[in-house]
Amino acid sequence: MAETFNINTKVITDGVDAWLKGAQERIPKALKGAIYDEVWRLKEVTSQGIRGDAPGGKPLARLSRFTQLFYSVSGVQYGAIPLFKFGKVVKYKVTKSEGKINSAEIGFINDILDRWAQKHAEGYEINLTPEQRKWMAKKISMFGIKTGGGGGGGQIKVPPRPIIPQVYAAEEDTIIKNIRDKVLAAAQVGGQV
Repeated sequence: MAETFNINTKVITDGVDAWLKGAQERIPKALKGAIYDEVWRLKEVTSQGIRGDAPGGKPLARLSRFTQLFYSVSGVQYGAIPLFKFGKVVKYKVTKSEGKINSAEIGFINDILDRWAQKHAEGYEINLTPEQRKWMAKKISMFGIKTGGGGGGGQIKVPPRPIIPQVYAAEEDTIIKNIRDKVLAAAQVGGQV
């Protein structure tokens, strides 16, 4: 008689079926939780990056010497950090239908803020009237600071200062890994197959 052994496949398939059923119940909830956790983390990373002057780990273009002087004499707090106030208005929005998450947005979830962030991302120019130039020079000269004759002309050039693309580029791999790891950990609860 040949040497053999018998595998009771019913016991194995019943165990696999029970594990799969449990995983199917846990995965959607785990996915939803993982997405919310990651959205919150990205909101915080973006806010802190802006306030620390390096969203996504890349410093923003410096403010001009004139702008720094203007902010210092005007009493603007954190005036040396471009876009510091944007760090306070980073929000997130999650859209769902039938209990499932369709999308998640992190950034400036407001039309006005979004337009300003887009302008800063691309850079822009401000044309000054002669009255505005005189007012700015007067404001600075009140504090005994000479502006050097205002050789900048009647225009302020704001260099590009992208925020969201820098953060996304730095975090893209981490986003996917964090969500995947949380969902896989939830699927494995209840034992290995």
